[in-house]
Amino acid sequence: MRTYADYLGLDGQLYMDEYNSRFAMAEEISVSQSSAAPRKRGRRRMESNLVVVALAGIVAVTVLVVVGLAGIGTGSDDDPPFPGTTTDTTPTQESSGATTTTEDATPTPKAKLVLTAARGDSFLQVRNGGVAGKLLWEGTLEQGQTQRFTGARIAVRIGRPQNVRVAVNGSRAQLTRRWGTYLVTPNGLLRIAAPA
Repeated sequence: MRTYADYLGLDGQLYMDEYNSRFAMAEEISVSQSSAAPRKRGRRRMESNLVVVALAGIVAVTVLVVVGLAGIGTGSDDDPPFPGTTTDTTPTQESSGATTTTEDATPTPKAKLVLTAARGDSFLQVRNGGVAGKLLWEGTLEQGQTQRFTGARIAVRIGRPQNVRVAVNGSRAQLTRRWGTYLVTPNGLLRIAAPA
C-alpha cells in the first residue's frame, strides 16, 4: 500500500499509519474496552470506508488518465488537425484538363491562361511547372476553339502564334509572329525559347 501511495504522489507513511491504526490495533483491543467499542467501531468503520472509497477514486482517476494518454496520437494522417476543420486537396479541372489543387494552407498566386484559336489552327503543347513539367495538353487548337489553364508556372509551345489569341489573368498578351515557347506566371507572359 505504501508503494502504491508513493507512486501516486501521496504520503505513503500516512496511509500506512492509518491502516495500522484501524486494522492492526483492532486485534489488540481487549474485551475490557467492549463498552466503549460500539461507538468507536462504528466511527472507525465509517472512516475505513472513506479511506477505501478515496483509494478506489484515486485508482479510477489514474486508470482514466493512463487510458487518455494512451489514446493520444492514435488518429490517422487523414484526420483533420482540429475539430471542425478540413484539409481539401481535391483536384479541380477546367475545360482543358489543367489541374489545380485547393489546400487550406496559404495559396500561391496562380495565373489564368486562356488560349483561343482566333485566326486559324495552331499546334499547342502546354506543361504545368515549366518547360520540363507535367504535360497538360498537346494537340491542334482548331479555329474557334478555346482552352483554359490555371497554374503558378505554365509553359506553352505555340506553333502559329499569329493564329492564337492569349489572355493572362484577363489581360490580352502580345505574341511574336514566329513559333516559340512562352512561360506564363501570375505576373504575365514571357518568351523563353525561340526556334533555332
